[in-house]
Amino acid sequence: MAPAFNLARKNKINYKIHEDEHDPVSESYGLEAAEKLYISEAIGTNGG
Repeated sequence: MAPAFNLARKNKINYKIHEDEHDPVSESYGLEAAEKLYISEAIGTNGG
């Protein structure tokens, strides 16, 4: 597990892992994940 998951578990922080198959045609892992989770691209950008 990634260090972030271990730290969350240690501090009793609830989290959920969302697993999905990566589309090899996609140019961006982050944008692909955001799209699949219905998260706006504007979230997390400095210009939005």
